[in-house]
Amino acid sequence: MSITLRPQMRDASPPFTNSPYADVILRSSDNVNFRVSRHILCIVSPVFVDMFGSPKDTDSITPGGTDGMPVEYVTEDAATLDLLLRWCYPVVHPPLKTLDDARRMVTVTTKYRIHAFGETVYDALHAHIEHDPLGVFEIAIANSLGETAQRAARGALKIPLSEVTSSTSSKRLGSSLVTFMQYYLACGAAASAVTARRNFFIKLPDLVYDATEQIELPHFHQCCVIDPLSVDPSWSAPRALWQFLDATGRALLLHPDQSAFASLKVEEYCNGTCTRRDFDGTLSQNTKLFHEILSREVNAEIDLVPIPEFVTPMPLEEIS
Repeated sequence: MSITLRPQMRDASPPFTNSPYADVILRSSDNVNFRVSRHILCIVSPVFVDMFGSPKDTDSITPGGTDGMPVEYVTEDAATLDLLLRWCYPVVHPPLKTLDDARRMVTVTTKYRIHAFGETVYDALHAHIEHDPLGVFEIAIANSLGETAQRAARGALKIPLSEVTSSTSSKRLGSSLVTFMQYYLACGAAASAVTARRNFFIKLPDLVYDATEQIELPHFHQCCVIDPLSVDPSWSAPRALWQFLDATGRALLLHPDQSAFASLKVEEYCNGTCTRRDFDGTLSQNTKLFHEILSREVNAEIDLVPIPEFVTPMPLEEIS
């Protein structure tokens, strides 16, 4: 039988050591003593008021603590408790540089109902959506932060589906994972559908033509074909452009973000009478412009997909 030993008891760092204003010890889950002022903590959090009773009520706290000071045991570890207390005290607030710092603060401010920090802490959490949207999504779901979950879900579209399914936990997210995947796939379908539309097409020299106009094409555009999907006008372009759009549509299904086709180039699909070397000058500039136009259309279409409301996690086995 294994025996789990509690860490050796030690004192926290200043200002939570021998302050003359401290009147209670908060003992963390890993056995670190924080000497604090009930008056300060009760101003910040109603949960501390319930924990301590009135700051004038000395009978509400466990007696027999270190140095004759009463002790309250809390479930937070020392790192989390230190972060929380430094935000409660009139000292410099530690910056929430990492996602783990933001997670700790979101969790404890929610638990202790500290509304004064809310906007600042949530802003710090939102700042991590850019580089870890799925991490933020999991924190938001765990703390019932619906708006943050929606922001993170939108940000997570930049991650390919294969990475989403391998890095998210159904145990932690429960039914919210199902809701997120439905949203992700709906965005994929909407983004992919853009590549089959022609309403965003414009005439681009050496690349996209109005097939009804009589113009002299460059020698390498003998491979131009009229798109059967377009009418009034009918668009004509090198076969490579239509093949690029087909490939882009397939990529967007499983990764509804412009980054899905950022590495795809029209010239990569050259065959027949045109070559990659033909894609230079005006043609090269206009393939880049077409790429930008397509990116805007994809983003606009994804923005039209309603982001669902996410709820507190429910185990997947409870979903009927």
